[in-house]
Amino acid sequence: TPGTWPASLHSPASSPASSTPGTAKTGASVHSNSSVPSDLRSSLDAMLSQLGKHESSGEARLKRIESVLQSLQAVGGVREAEGMAAEVRALWDRLESIKSAERHLLSAAESAVTKSAAAMLARQLEGHQQQRARWEEQVQHQLQVITNVEKHVGGNR
Repeated sequence: TPGTWPASLHSPASSPASSTPGTAKTGASVHSNSSVPSDLRSSLDAMLSQLGKHESSGEARLKRIESVLQSLQAVGGVREAEGMAAEVRALWDRLESIKSAERHLLSAAESAVTKSAAAMLARQLEGHQQQRARWEEQVQHQLQVITNVEKHVGGNR
């Protein structure tokens, strides 16, 4: 019905299992008493500290997109909003996948006590950062598309 927001679009973040923002443990670090050189340990710790920060900002950006979609629906763009809902759900699903990978990386950091394990973790973190950046680009693109449609629908009232 007009004026109601489809429950299927609501973010997984609103479910009880993931209602806590910043679920990534940002306190994880490579053991200081390991055989990992201090410069590599510092680099890894810096990358690990970014995980929780990105998670919170990603959720906030998706919630902004949902807000714009709700506004779009409110001004009569129901068809357009429904058409973009699948895209937003896919972004939420991808974020959940990213968060799962982050939990795995944080766990790996806690057990990285050798130089080779730390080097492998560094490569995994770099790959993860690239995936995160691609996701951020997709979110930005979707926000721009939705904002453009919102302007178009609002101008045709």
